[in-house]
Parts: sequence; structure tokens; C-alpha cells
Amino acid sequence: MAAYARNPLLLGFLVVAFIAALLLAAMRLDRLLRSARRAVKSAPVHRRHLDAQKRPGALAWWGRKSMISNARLVQRLTKLRSVDGRDALVSSVTSGRWSWADMATGLEMYRIGGKSRERVQPILNSARRSALLQLADLCYRQNILKDDILNASTLYTFVYQRLGAEPFQNKRRGEFFLDSLARTGQGAEVIRLQGLYDSAEMNANDLHLYRANAANPFKDDSADVDAWLREINAMYENAGLARLTLAEGPEPAFLRLTTEAVLPVTGGPLVTVIMPVYRPDEFTDLAISSAIKQSYRNLEIIIVDDGSGGDAADRLNKWAAEDSRIKVVLNEQNSGAYTSRNIGYSMAGGEFLTIFDGDDWQHPQKIERLVRAAEKQADRRLVSAPWTRADEDLFFHYRGWRGAFITPAHVSAMFHVGTIRERLGHWDSVRKAADTEFILRYQALVQSEEPLEVTEAPLTLSLVSSSNLSIDDFRLGYRSPDRVAYRDSYEHWHKKIESGQHSGHLPFPQTKRAFPAPLRFLPDAQQSLELDILFVGDFGDESGASQLMFDHLKSAQEQGLRIGLMHFPSLLHADAIDKSYSAELLEDFAEGRLHRVEVTDRVSSEVVNIYDPTAFQYSRELRSGHQAGEVEIWASEPPYIHESDEHKYDVGAVERNAMAVFGVPVHWTPLDPATEQVFLKTRYGWPTVSDENEAPEPADTDEFEPEEFAHELTGSNPSPSR
Repeated sequence: MAAYARNPLLLGFLVVAFIAALLLAAMRLDRLLRSARRAVKSAPVHRRHLDAQKRPGALAWWGRKSMISNARLVQRLTKLRSVDGRDALVSSVTSGRWSWADMATGLEMYRIGGKSRERVQPILNSARRSALLQLADLCYRQNILKDDILNASTLYTFVYQRLGAEPFQNKRRGEFFLDSLARTGQGAEVIRLQGLYDSAEMNANDLHLYRANAANPFKDDSADVDAWLREINAMYENAGLARLTLAEGPEPAFLRLTTEAVLPVTGGPLVTVIMPVYRPDEFTDLAISSAIKQSYRNLEIIIVDDGSGGDAADRLNKWAAEDSRIKVVLNEQNSGAYTSRNIGYSMAGGEFLTIFDGDDWQHPQKIERLVRAAEKQADRRLVSAPWTRADEDLFFHYRGWRGAFITPAHVSAMFHVGTIRERLGHWDSVRKAADTEFILRYQALVQSEEPLEVTEAPLTLSLVSSSNLSIDDFRLGYRSPDRVAYRDSYEHWHKKIESGQHSGHLPFPQTKRAFPAPLRFLPDAQQSLELDILFVGDFGDESGASQLMFDHLKSAQEQGLRIGLMHFPSLLHADAIDKSYSAELLEDFAEGRLHRVEVTDRVSSEVVNIYDPTAFQYSRELRSGHQAGEVEIWASEPPYIHESDEHKYDVGAVERNAMAVFGVPVHWTPLDPATEQVFLKTRYGWPTVSDENEAPEPADTDEFEPEEFAHELTGSNPSPSR
């Protein structure tokens, strides 16, 4: 220090250098802080911060931790028709930060724009684009909630603005995107993005209907009616068919449908048109009018009213008085569309036969085209014509099965009457879904090829309304449980036909069913089923986890109980969501040894046994027809595992959802000590949901044997003790 003191210049230099170093360090620190602040504003929230805000709950846990891919989760949620199960997918998409309710709110804020958008955009930005697209697909496919299509459109647009066309080009998702835009009033965007639909590979006529929907003048007052009609008529012009026109009047566009004049076709074989109707109205009048205006004139039109009552007879008889080709049959008891078909079919005098539904409009050249093609089929291959569905404003509804809007229509098939009378007999006398069964039986017994489509333009326009028998039974990737049951049942029967065990010929009336059908499908729709015990679980599970259920089932069979089975797979556990009953169980159903039960059936059961609590973690958007005496849940795993921090199910949610289906509170039977301990600690509903009962003492681990619960079913009482 003395040396520095003797040299003032050196000391001054050192002081200046020290101060400069401090200033440089301060400037660098300031830059780092500003950079960090910018990063916080623009970058996704750090995962440790997200972890601190993760939502509790089983579905949120599965969304973060499960090995189920998002694509498979979308498939399962669609097939199981679950809305609250979306939490699992949204939790995965947002790293556990949001539930479905949060996502719906966030998308609404995003649409509002401004600061509302700024608040939610960081989370949307942080999500994987592919995951957001899968969520959009789910909303579009399910279309259960009011804003589902709007939310799908918002998500698709969000991703398109960032990734462009690649995730949509020539994919089904591109079709979803275009349709969601049209259905939310964004017609200009449909026109701008129409290249997403591959009209070269698909039916080019579908692109005309995308453009027609984008400019529907009854949805958008600024749209031009003539331009809209030109877009639709391009399909018919290309097929050499008469163009559509609209009659003058105040009625909805569907009721004003007509065409240019067509040349009559005289001569040719007699064709029987069967039209089942129920509670005929102005749309029935349109359907009848489109039948009598067919260019093919050699027709008999048999209209069968299915027990409508009221003024139905007067309304229909006016048409019979107007056209001598019309015969009206009044069925006193309402028995369903296919009973009405069979009544008309038994009276048919034509060489060929086809069906016109009572709320569909038929192009006037439809039968002309069908007859021309049918006469050329020496091997009796069926011929048919495609259809499309539309609402009262002629806004076309996306179908997504073998086409976007225009799809094959089994109801439009034309049959050679002598052939089906000899080989098939009659339609199955159910209320719905028998068209496909009849076609597949025809292919098994007569000619195996798919029906020949006589044109690519839709010759039937089917009204989409609340009275339509299938409007709630189908969504993209979804078929109602009773339709699945019906198809499983007749496919099992068709295998017997193919092996020679059954002729495949159905009489009418049917005194005994050839194969089971869901209760709601039967002519007497008020029937109900009474059971001693109903087993609810995953009957497609091959992992061995359902062994206890099958042990209990065997015990109940040995006791001669009246038994029902309900396939109720878990969103979380099922390895293959499409698997259900084995061929052996299907045969048990066919022979009446067991009864197949669906959620929507009207059933009363003394005892219901549930074997997988996770299957009731989420609810399904289906109306239950069940009433149970008591419900027992056999729990082979605890809701929460402390050691691994696994949250498999929420006991309260399971109880609420099971009670919503079966109508009574549930009781729990834990099958191992760990599960029992968790239930004792949580005080959730075991041994009873009543708080008045005291919880029992914990079982001794050494003496705790799950087999004891199975043995209880071997006694005279099928109900497990509590």
C-alpha cells in the first residue's frame, strides 16, 4: 500500500479500473434481468411453475401420467360419448394446468380478442400443435355441447395460422375444418381454404356442397340464391339429371324442392314403392309428391301408416284419391318402420321394389335410373343411389362415411321381389337399423358385391330433424350402444347362415326372433327386463383383471339366476375399446341363457355388481333406463396410491356417476388391504354411503383373502355382504 501511496497515478488508475468494472457488471446484470423479463412475458410458463398449479383429480392425473396416447384418448372419448372425460385430454394438452371447462373459457376469451386473448394465448402457445388438433377433432366428432363446433373451428384456425395447410391437406381433418367454418358462419373462409378438400381423390360433388353451404342464402342474407343453386346443380348437370329449382312461397326451402320438367318413361316392369309413415305432416306430403312425380310411371305406391291416429288417415287418403297408383294401409298399433315395410312388402305386386322414407325428397329420375341398372344385373347384384342429408334450409350435413356429404344409402336399394321372397323372406321386424342387416343378409345369400351406385349425384335428400330415427344414434366414430348390440347380434346370426345352421329366411309376422335385439328396437317398445343380477365390467379384457367378474358370473349361472351382462369399458384401462363379448357369450345371448344389457335399456336388477371403478370415473351422455335394488363396487385397486402418487379414480365421482345410471347409492367392497386402508382413511362410502354407519376395524393383513368375496356368491343370496 505504501508503494501505491507514493505513486498517485497508479492508485488513480486502479480506482478508475475498479469503478469501470463495477459499471460493466451492473450493465451486464441489467441486460440479463431485462432479457429474463422478456422471456417470462413471451415464453411458455416454466414446467416447475406449471407443476405447482396442476389440478387435482384422477382424470387430470391420467392426462399427465398415463401411457394412453392423445389419439387413442380421442377415439375412446368419442366411442364412449363422454364430455367430462375431456379433462384427461385437456390436462395432457396443457401439462395439467387446465380442465375442459378452463379450455372452453379460454377459447371464448381467445375469440373475444384484445387483452382477453393475451391472457390465454401463452397457454395455447405452449401446447403442442398436434395435441390442439386432436382436441379440435374430438369437439367436432362428438358435437355434444352447444359450442363444440365453434370451439373446433377456433382450434383449427389457431393451428392453421401457425402451421399452414400441412396438418389438414388431403386429410379428414381438412374436411372437419371446412365444415366447422361453414357451420359457424365463416363462408368466405371456406371458399378461401377449399383446397384442403381433395376433390380429385374424393367425390368432386362434395366440394360443390361445401361451396353451397358457404353461400347458403337462408343462413346468410347477403348470399345470392341463384349462385347457390348453380353450385348445387353442377352435380346434377354433370350426371345428366334434371336441375333442382325452388317453388315460390314462404315455406322452408326443403318444402319448396322441385326440378325442371322431366320426360316420362312409360312401360317397363312394375315397381313397388313402399313408404312407411308416422304422424304425417307437410314433409310427408313432399315425400309422396316426389314419389308420384317420378319420371318412371309404372309404379304402385303403398303407404303404410304406423298407428298415427288423429287425422292421418284423411291426409293420406286425399293422396290416394288424387293418384290411383297409391294404396293406403292403416296399421292400428304403432310397431315401427320395419313392421310397416313388411306389411307393404306382403302386398307388393311389382317385379322390383324400393323404399321411400316418409320425410325424404326423391329426385324425379331416381327410379328411372335404378330400373335401368337393375335390369342389367343378370346375377341380381343390388343397385342403389347415393343420398345426402340437409336441414329445412337445405344446409347440407357432413356425414364422413365414404364421402363428406354424399354417401351410399342402403334404404335406396332396389330389390328383385321374387328373389328376396324366395331367399330372404322379410326384413327383421324391429323399429330401426334393419336396412344394413337386410343388405348384408342379401350379400350372404344372393350376391356378395356391394350395391352398384347408379350415379355420384345424390338422388335422395333426407331431412335432418328431431324425428329422424338415427339422428342421435350416430356421430363420427360413434354408434349408440343399442345399435352396436344389434349389429353384434345379427352378425353372429349371419355366421350361422354362412355355416348352414340357419336358412336366413325370416317370416312375417315373427312368432320367435331369430336373434336377440335391444328392447327399444322391438315392436313393443314398452317392454322391460327384470334381472336377479347384472354384471357390469369390461368383457373384452384379456389381461386377467376381470377374472373375479367371470368367477362371480359362473357362480350365478350355477344358481340358475336371471343374469344380465353390461359391457362398460374404462376410458383408462381398456386395451382395445372395440373388443366386447366373446363368441361364446354371444351364443349365450342368442340362446337366452344370458341377457345383453345396454345403458339405454329399460331394466330393473335386484343386484348390480361393478368390477372396475375407473369405468365410472367419467359420465356418458346417454339416458339410462336402469333401476337397481342395490349396487356393489368391487375395488381391486385403491383410488390413490401414496407410494407412487397415482390417482386412479375419485370415489365421489364414481359414486355419483354410478348412481346416475342405476338410481341408488353404491356400496364398496375393497379386495385387498391397501385398498381397504385408503377407504377407511377417506371415509368415502364404505361400507355404506350413509354417514350414520361406523367404519369397521381394518382387516388383518394375514387373513385378508380376496377369494372370500367371490365365495359369497355361492350361497343362496346373490348379493355380496357388506
